[in-house]
Amino acid sequence: MPNAVLSKFLRILPDLGVSKKTIDKNLSAGIERLKSMHLENGGFGYWQGDSSADLAITPYVLRSLLEIQESGGNIEKQMIQKTAGYLEKNYSGAAENTQIEILWALARLHR
Repeated sequence: MPNAVLSKFLRILPDLGVSKKTIDKNLSAGIERLKSMHLENGGFGYWQGDSSADLAITPYVLRSLLEIQESGGNIEKQMIQKTAGYLEKNYSGAAENTQIEILWALARLHR
């Protein structure tokens, strides 16, 4: 996520002291890590290697995926759609504060 934000700032402030090459390398590594944590049901595990989705962390990951995508990172549309589907499916069973996070992530997706 920090590299997605840095990538945006680099367009405005090219003298940040970080090369685009470094940012792109870090973004790619981050995307691969997220892919490895994306589960079949569309949710994300809290830790790499988790086999069950964490409903509280998944909205944050969706917002991060969208931010990375906006910064030029290669995020597959299917990954975003599958994650949104997981959140929509599990919304009603979530705690109120998690429901708010889910709505925020889905609103960000549809803006």
